[in-house]
Amino acid sequence: MEILYQEVWDILSNRQSGSVVLLDDLTKAFASYSGRNNEHRQAELKELIHFLDTGFANFPVILHFLKEFKEFLSGDPPHNTKIFLAQYAKKWQNVTTRLAEQASKIIEFSDKTVLIQSHSGTIQSLFGLQRRGYSNIKIILTESRPVMEGRVQADYLTKLGYEVTFITDGAAARFFPEIDFVISGADRVCKNNFVNKIGSYSFALLAKEFSIPFYLLSDSRKIFSDNSCAELEEKPKNPKEI
Repeated sequence: MEILYQEVWDILSNRQSGSVVLLDDLTKAFASYSGRNNEHRQAELKELIHFLDTGFANFPVILHFLKEFKEFLSGDPPHNTKIFLAQYAKKWQNVTTRLAEQASKIIEFSDKTVLIQSHSGTIQSLFGLQRRGYSNIKIILTESRPVMEGRVQADYLTKLGYEVTFITDGAAARFFPEIDFVISGADRVCKNNFVNKIGSYSFALLAKEFSIPFYLLSDSRKIFSDNSCAELEEKPKNPKEI
């Protein structure tokens, strides 16, 4: 169990990846644990899930998985953990690709300049799909301080062949006159607002000021009918980051 706790802690400590990637890592850790241990050690898994409920409070995609996992573990008699994990993964596999396909039907990318930020598996799937019919798409990408995970996404997009202008978060306003639209991922989507990286709010205000579209990409696990987005509180980070 200590090995699983360490694997989960490493996943919790990853601040460069989006929630869909973190969930994929998490399910793989559980699957590996199930392969190494007796299937009937349900109490240990329940204990760990309780711990994760607080660690991933701002990641609805992961909370959705944990909720279904808890329901599975509370079943009588308990079933095969590996089968549950495989079924869950199959149900949600390629969700970022399906999102990308839907967005491509709505948004015209040819000969456009797009602003994106940070590092998102959904965004990468979108531009990976666009690359097949590549037609003069320019990308302006912010570095996303303080972790600088935008560098990971910039590296990925340039390897796909895109022209990427990599900028600091604070320089975004300077580039808005040449931007056609903004595309963002989301951690949580509510009726009147959403939660994402800290720079998203500034970019939304700038998009409104310059009268350009702001597109939000999200799957159904992140969508809430309440106003819980406004109630979330950001946990203090290590001051050494800045």
